[in-house]
Amino acid sequence: MPSESELFARRLEKRERLLELGDAYPATLARTHDAAAAVAAFEQAEAEGREETAEPLTVAGRVTALRGRGFQNARLRRRAPFDLVLANILARPLVRLAPAIARHLAPGGRVVLSGLLVEQGQAVLDAYRRHGLARAERIVLDEWLTLVLTGAG
Repeated sequence: MPSESELFARRLEKRERLLELGDAYPATLARTHDAAAAVAAFEQAEAEGREETAEPLTVAGRVTALRGRGFQNARLRRRAPFDLVLANILARPLVRLAPAIARHLAPGGRVVLSGLLVEQGQAVLDAYRRHGLARAERIVLDEWLTLVLTGAG
């Protein structure tokens, strides 16, 4: 596990990389949309048959929401590597996304996979293990499963 100072140094490096890409978010903590406006923008993009919103949506100055098909979204790929990936979708898409998620995860990063039925968990876990991720936690709530995975590093 990296030390606190190593994690802080990684954050500073990531901030500099984002600034080089022209992303104003780290510098200004700008809020471009509230949650309702972000949802409306996603719905508009979907209604118009677009895979992505016209612009990234920064919600509450903390989260930039991008609509797209996983890592096919160029804006998303430019922001990699990620310290944390959250995916609440079905088991098959999670398995298909395993190589891309692993490739775009920062060393020591975490992945939280949810939306799984308990009986689907092992197949999903195996897919991510094949790409170097390890199970950190397994959370069961009734028939639902959440897997917390960690990357090498």
